[in-house]
Amino acid sequence: MIQFFNYLGFAGTILVALAYIPQVTHLLKKHCAYGISIRAWSMWVMAGFLMLPSALLSNALIFKALLIVQIILGILILVFSYFHQGKSGTCPVHKGIF
Repeated sequence: MIQFFNYLGFAGTILVALAYIPQVTHLLKKHCAYGISIRAWSMWVMAGFLMLPSALLSNALIFKALLIVQIILGILILVFSYFHQGKSGTCPVHKGIF
């Protein structure tokens, strides 16, 4: 039964990683950071770093994987949104053209 819950945990970790893809893809393709809060994403990444030592000391591989995914993809979103925020305006989707 415990292994079943481990599989659910890994499925959740994969779902978390997949949830970041639309944001990262939009930042890369459209160079549009409209609506992204650098402050909020910074806090998400900092929270991940603060929880990471606890995860590394535990035996929970799921917890470690989740935090590593969250930190890496959060940093990507922060970097891309920092460089694209306010530079090229907003994309057609956010201008209401589409």
